[in-house]
Amino acid sequence: MSPGIEPLFIWNDDVYQNTCREVFSKSCTQPYSALSSNDQQVIRGFFISHYIDAYCDKCLNRIDLDKTKRSIDYFAKLIVADCHQVVSDINELFSIQTLSYEDVWRLTLLNYAVGPTCITRGIKQMDALKGFSWEYFTEKLGSNCSADTYLNNITR
Repeated sequence: MSPGIEPLFIWNDDVYQNTCREVFSKSCTQPYSALSSNDQQVIRGFFISHYIDAYCDKCLNRIDLDKTKRSIDYFAKLIVADCHQVVSDINELFSIQTLSYEDVWRLTLLNYAVGPTCITRGIKQMDALKGFSWEYFTEKLGSNCSADTYLNNITR
C-alpha cells in the first residue's frame, strides 16, 4: 500500500533523493516528511510503479521477474526502515526493552501495512503507566488504521 512505503523515504535518504531526482529532476532540499501530501503521494506512486509493482501484461504469468528480483533489496530496506520507525515511536513513550520480540515484529509489520502515521497516533493515544500490550495498542488505533485479521493471524 502506498502509505506503507513512507518509512523507506524517511529512513533511507539515498532512496528518497534518487527518487526525488527522477520525479522532480532535482534533489529535494526538504525531508520527505516536510513535503506536501501531494508531493509525497507523487513520490510514492512513482517509486511503486517503477521499482516495486512487478505486474507485466506481456510477461509470463504477468510478472516481470527481473523487476521482482530488483525489488527485493528495496523491500529489505523497507523492513529495516519500518523497524527504525517503530523503535523511534515507541521510545517516545515506552522503553523498547519492555516490549516483547513478537510485539516489535507486529508493530513493524503493521507499520509496513498501514504506514507510520497510524503507529505514531496509536502510541501517542496510550497511557505509559498502563505499559505496552498489543491488545491495548490496537484499541487505540483509529478505524483507518486497524490491525486487520491478516496481520493478527500472521503474527500469532
